[in-house]
Amino acid sequence: MAVALQKAKMATRINYVVQGSVRGHVSNHRTLEAAIKSMHKDWDSCSKLGGGSYSDAKIYEVLHGASGATGRQQLQAVDIDEE
Repeated sequence: MAVALQKAKMATRINYVVQGSVRGHVSNHRTLEAAIKSMHKDWDSCSKLGGGSYSDAKIYEVLHGASGATGRQQLQAVDIDEE
């Protein structure tokens, strides 16, 4: 029973967050690939709004086991090589 619970916790573990300082929270993901797709979709959706709209969303990796003075999970920006 404990092994099944551990596997369930691992399956739902959030490893990446897509968010922006102006845009706010966009999505949570287990894989970097999914986070990249979400970020690109958000960029495309915002640019289609017109009027100079854009998304400042970026990908952040959740540093599991690390928490700041507020007790919140620490995030580290992920540098994506976009060509």
